[in-house]
Amino acid sequence: MASLPAFAGVLTPAPKEQYSACVAIQKSYRGFVDRSGVTLLGLVTHGSEVEFSALREAIERREGPLFKERAPDVERAGMPTAPRATKRSAQGSAKKKPAVKVQSRASKAVRIGVYRDMRGGMTINEDLSATGKAALLSQSVAEGTKKTYASAFVHWVVWRRVGGSTLLLERTQPDTWEDELCEFYAHMGHTMGYSWSYCHSMLYSIRRVHRLARVNLDIRDEVMPLLSMLRKGLKRRCGAPKRKVPVTRKLMLEVYVRGELALDTYDGALTWFAILMGFYFLLRSSEYLRKGGEVDQQKCLRWRNITWAINHSSDDAPPGIDCDEVVVFHEFSKNDFLGQGTDNNIRTNKDKRLCIPSWLNTLRRLNPAMFRESNSDNFMLTMTDGTVLPKVVVERLLKEAALRLGLDPRVLSSHSLRAGGCTAMFNAKFADHEIQRRGRWVSNCWKIYAWSSRRRDNDCADRMTEVEVDLFATM
Repeated sequence: MASLPAFAGVLTPAPKEQYSACVAIQKSYRGFVDRSGVTLLGLVTHGSEVEFSALREAIERREGPLFKERAPDVERAGMPTAPRATKRSAQGSAKKKPAVKVQSRASKAVRIGVYRDMRGGMTINEDLSATGKAALLSQSVAEGTKKTYASAFVHWVVWRRVGGSTLLLERTQPDTWEDELCEFYAHMGHTMGYSWSYCHSMLYSIRRVHRLARVNLDIRDEVMPLLSMLRKGLKRRCGAPKRKVPVTRKLMLEVYVRGELALDTYDGALTWFAILMGFYFLLRSSEYLRKGGEVDQQKCLRWRNITWAINHSSDDAPPGIDCDEVVVFHEFSKNDFLGQGTDNNIRTNKDKRLCIPSWLNTLRRLNPAMFRESNSDNFMLTMTDGTVLPKVVVERLLKEAALRLGLDPRVLSSHSLRAGGCTAMFNAKFADHEIQRRGRWVSNCWKIYAWSSRRRDNDCADRMTEVEVDLFATM
C-alpha cells in the first residue's frame, strides 16, 4: 500500500517478504485460525518463544487464558459433542421453595434497591492486589468478547512475527503506530479480503492487549485520521451487512406441520418450544441454544430463570396445575445498565400451536422430574440425553421449511427467529421502546431487524388524503 503514488512519503512500506509470508500462512489457516488460535500461535512463535511467552503470561495473569485448548472430543457432523450431564437421581422432591429462584423479588431484594450482596472474598494474602486487579480486568469485557478478541488477535501475531517485529508497538515511538496499523489493516482488508466487522474486531483486540501491557494505544478517528479513512474505505467496499430474513408465522407453522417433530416426546416438544421462545422472546442463540460444542455459561437461560405462573402469581404453578403465563428473567443483558437483570413475559395464545405456556405445560407432563427444584440450575433446553439443544438443529428445521415454501434457505438462520419477533412487533405497531426493551437492545440497531410488511401501510393513501394540515408559515 505504501508503494502507491498517493501514499508516497506518507507511509513506510512494509517488506515484500512480510506480505508474501503472511499471505501464505493465512491462506493455509483461513477458516481454521479462529477455531485453533493456540495452535497457530505456537506455530508463529516457534523458535523464539521468550518474548511472546512473557507477554502471554503477563496478560493471562491479568485476564485469564487468551486461547482455550479445544477438547479432544471426536467431532460429529462438524460439531464437537458436549460433555454429558451427570446422571440425575430417579427420585426427588417436587418444588417446595420457588422463592429461591433468582427472579423472585422476595429473595432478590437488591432488584428493588434494598441492599447489595458483598462479593469480596474477605481474605488477605500476599497476592491480594494482583488478584483483585486480575479479576476486575477479566470482567471488564464479556466472555463472548474475550473469545472474539482471542481469535482476531492471532492475525496481528502472525503479521508481527513474520515481519520480525516485536509483538507490541514500540512504546517510545508513538509517531510510527498509525503507519504500522495502516499497513496491517490494508493487508487484512484488501489483500486477505476480510470483512469490515472482522477487521474492526482485530483493531480493538490489538488495542486491548496494548492497554493490558500499559501501552496507551488510541485508535480513535481524530487521533489516527489516516487509519480512519482506511476503515471507511473498507466499510464502503464491503457494503451494508447482509440481513437475515425474518421467520414468519407461516414458516413456523410449516415447521410444526411438516417438520416431522416427534411432539409426543420430550425432546421433540422441547425443540418446538425452543423455536417459540426464540421468536416471542426475541432471543439470541447464545441465550438458549448450544453453539458448537459449548454453552454460554453466563447468558444461556436455566430453569431457575423461568417462572410458569398462574393468575399473575410470582411463584411457579404447583405440579399438576397448568400455568397461563411464562416469565423469563435474564441475569445478564446488554441493556441492563443497573446490573439487576431484565424480565419479559408471555401469556396464553389463541392459537394453541403457538402458545408458549401450553407447550411448557406439555413439557411438565412429559418429564416432571426435569422441573424439580434440584434441577433448577439445568439449562432450559437440556434434552433427555443431558446435552443442550444445538443451534444446528433449529437452523436445519427452519431451512428445510424454507425450501418447502420456495424460499432461499441461505438467508435464514437461528437469528431469523429474533428478527421475526422484532418484525412482528414492528408491524403490530408496538412502540419503539417496547420493541427495544423486549429485544434487550442498547441502541436503535433493532431497526435493522425489523422488516416492514406491505399490509402495514394498506391505509396509507387514505390517511394521507384525509389529514387536515394548517401551516404556521406566513404566506
